[in-house]
Amino acid sequence: MQVILREEVQHLGEVGQIVNVKPGYARNFLFPRGFAVQASDRQVSRLEHEKRVLEKKLTKLRDQATKTADSLSKLVLTIAKATGDQDRLFGSVTSIEIAEHLAAAGYQIDRRHIHLDEHIKTLGETQVKALMPFTTIHSHS
Repeated sequence: MQVILREEVQHLGEVGQIVNVKPGYARNFLFPRGFAVQASDRQVSRLEHEKRVLEKKLTKLRDQATKTADSLSKLVLTIAKATGDQDRLFGSVTSIEIAEHLAAAGYQIDRRHIHLDEHIKTLGETQVKALMPFTTIHSHS
């Protein structure tokens, strides 16, 4: 029996795949849990339509993300902090502060998407990784 997987099933396949299974497995396990639907002509054409719609959305999101990444890669943020001896900051610059400064610059990026190996504790330039772009941060007293 051919079924279309609606969710990933371990050792069977991924979402959207058409796979052959025994009728009992489909009837007793896959169908009741909503993991699959029977691969009728109607369901196959529906699946193809959903794939086309999803591909258009992904293309649009990818283009938008590329534009954002390009503009963020040129962005330089200056975060003012008090300093002590040897240009060490009182406190540190965290991903929360970076996200707030990015929001002030017009970029809504979740702080969890900003990757710091460790908090910024000294003056200078630091490249900060967001999920896709690189942003340069300047810390000045």
